[in-house]
Amino acid sequence: VNFGKMTNGTTTTIGTGGCGPTALANVYRNITGRTDVTPTTVANMAIDNGYTTNGGSNAGLFTEGAGKLGLATQRIGPNDLGNALSRGDSLILSGVKKGSGSPYTTSGHIISVKGMKNGKAIVQDPMKSSSTTMPLSNLTAGLNKAWAVTGANGYGNMSWDSSSNIGYGPLR
Repeated sequence: VNFGKMTNGTTTTIGTGGCGPTALANVYRNITGRTDVTPTTVANMAIDNGYTTNGGSNAGLFTEGAGKLGLATQRIGPNDLGNALSRGDSLILSGVKKGSGSPYTTSGHIISVKGMKNGKAIVQDPMKSSSTTMPLSNLTAGLNKAWAVTGANGYGNMSWDSSSNIGYGPLR
């Protein structure tokens, strides 16, 4: 399903203001193995609970909102990303583009990370339809906020195919 053109409950669409809900839907899928929570589901929850700001998501989506989905989050710093991934946590990262190779945009972007493969982070970018890998240094450059995410009972990421990603891809 291409979620890009679906509304996020405001005047914007998932494709223009839905990277946060899409990242959280990816993390939910990584941790639970379930597909019942979509970017639209999360966007509607964000609108209903005040987790939006200026057409995008605010930090409440990744703390209280994640909790409503049965997930537990913890704010972590840039130096903690590798350790969190080693424990099996998924990550939600918010940042602004700094340098080449950055997964973020110049206006700010939210992505998820589901693990490590061959020493690189498996990045689930909502603007892409498949996962990519990149060095952790690309993720920390421009990083504003990071959350380590597990199931509320502490279980970590599932063994999904590394190319599995919910993304809205390019808008047509």
